[in-house]
Amino acid sequence: MALALALVVTACGDDDTTTANTDEAAAAGGSSSTSSTAESTTTSTAATPDACTGGRLDPVATPPSQETAYLVDASVTDGCVVSFTFRDGTPAPGYDVAYDPGPFQFGEGQTLEVEGSAFLLVRMTFASTTEFADDGSFTTVYDGPDVLESSSPPVTEVAFEDDFENEMRWVIGLGEERPFSVSTSESPPTITVAIG
Repeated sequence: MALALALVVTACGDDDTTTANTDEAAAAGGSSSTSSTAESTTTSTAATPDACTGGRLDPVATPPSQETAYLVDASVTDGCVVSFTFRDGTPAPGYDVAYDPGPFQFGEGQTLEVEGSAFLLVRMTFASTTEFADDGSFTTVYDGPDVLESSSPPVTEVAFEDDFENEMRWVIGLGEERPFSVSTSESPPTITVAIG
C-alpha cells in the first residue's frame, strides 16, 4: 500500500500555530466519544512547553477546509510527538482525534494489528496520500512507511489504516490511555499530536 507520510518535529506552540483547546470544549458541555467541538486559540509568540506533558482524554475535532491536503511526511519524535506534514499550498486538513478500542482494518477487510494496549485514532478529512487527475491518472504523493516505530514510550508505534474518499486514518498505539493535545501549523501545513 503506497502511502505518503511525513513527520515534522514541532513544538507544542510555534509562531502561527493553532491549538485545539479541549479544556474550553469540556467546560462548554463536554463531548461524546464520537465527536467534540473544540475552540481554537492562536499563539503569536513562540512557546516552549514540554511536548510530553498536559492534554486531555476527551476527543478533539476541527472541521475540514474543503480543499484536499496531500500528506508528504510523518514521524514519531521523543516517543510522544506524532506529526503529519502536508504539501505547501493548502491548509492543514480537518481532524478528529479520539481513543478507539478497535479493531482496525485496512484493504479489503484485513485486520490491522497495532502494538499497544490503548489506541488514538487520527481521522483527517480532505486529506490524501494520492493525487488524482481529471483523466483518471494519479500520483502517489506520500511514499513513506505504513508503520512508524517509536524509540521510546509512551508511543509504541503508529500505523496507517486507510485513505479512501478524502479521509485518511492513522492509529497511534500506546501502552495506556494518556492525555493528549493536537495542534496545527501553517507552513508547511502540519498536524501534531502530543501525548502527555
